[in-house]
Amino acid sequence: MFFNNLKYFLSVMIVGLILISSYIFLEQRTDKIIASFPKQRANSKSTKILKDEIAKLYPWLIRSNTLPNYFTRSKNRRYGERRLLDETYSYKNCTIAFVHNQKSGGTTTTSCFSNAIEEVGAMVPRLVANPNAGQIFGSLLNGSDKYKRTSYVGDSTFTVCDFVDRPCAYFTVIRDPLERAISSYNMCLGSKQPQCVMRDISKLSVKDWAIHQGSFFFRQLLANPEFFTNKYTGLVDKLRGPDDPPTELIPPWWRNKLILDHFMDDNQKGMVLEFVLANLESWFAVIGLTEEFDTSFHLFERVFKLPFYTLCAGRKQNQRNYHYSKDDHNANVTKAEIVKSLKTKISTDPEALRALHYDIQIFKKAKSIFSKQKLAYAKT
Repeated sequence: MFFNNLKYFLSVMIVGLILISSYIFLEQRTDKIIASFPKQRANSKSTKILKDEIAKLYPWLIRSNTLPNYFTRSKNRRYGERRLLDETYSYKNCTIAFVHNQKSGGTTTTSCFSNAIEEVGAMVPRLVANPNAGQIFGSLLNGSDKYKRTSYVGDSTFTVCDFVDRPCAYFTVIRDPLERAISSYNMCLGSKQPQCVMRDISKLSVKDWAIHQGSFFFRQLLANPEFFTNKYTGLVDKLRGPDDPPTELIPPWWRNKLILDHFMDDNQKGMVLEFVLANLESWFAVIGLTEEFDTSFHLFERVFKLPFYTLCAGRKQNQRNYHYSKDDHNANVTKAEIVKSLKTKISTDPEALRALHYDIQIFKKAKSIFSKQKLAYAKT
């Protein structure tokens, strides 16, 4: 019996060491490939100079109505002293917008947010997503109050605060971009959702899919509300590729990609990325991570005084079984093993890493912010 237990223990230890070594090697290989990319900006510029450049080139990226990070931006400059932000800003009573980064736990968070809103007797959030983004922003740009709410959810919500005449706060949940791409690929193998229909996934590998979708969250943060309206329909018609559907059927996320790629080269995207990273804590009242869901709900509950954790601890929706490919249904392969294998395929492909580069940098910054949020939460 003793030798059997010892044999089992040693086997577990060996497997664990192999997994840890593989993870470290994978991370180092990925970082090495990314480091080989051409540097997009030789010198980092001051925040003011960078903001001035952005204001001239892409004025819609200057956000003026966003409550800053509740946990990390606690300096009340008006009074020159430190105090709890909810004594200075009305986080509890502000307009709240959840920015849904697809395949990052957004379905769970949206459902929880809606339940929490209803729990306090408020109107459920307005959906701003692929089906209705053009209609809603067209109305808001015309000055209509028809679609105004005190809360919003969806993958096209980032910019709604620009139309709100009261304090407004964004929050989101972010996932490792490589894992997000794998999850999206797996979902789209059997789905006709708007993010899935622009290409025939049956003809694409997971690496092809990662390149196709690219830095999904980065583009969400760069969206101009006018992109979704008829104002840019003519440009989209010229930009759409031979494999794209008719212009009127192109979903907003793909319109956004076509237009941004038209307006920005790699150097300009590098400058904009620098601006995004510098402003994440100014734009988002709180940031969650998929890998720390329950902790994220704790943070959301503290900021907005809504029962996120109370109602939703331990909840995860829209989870699916994973397969190596469309035809592989080997029940003996675990989800963790599949993700590891597919992640290796993406992380060793320079073109795929280049496509995901912007989201990878945002994710690194988000993890740093999340650590600071947890530390501040623990101290209060």
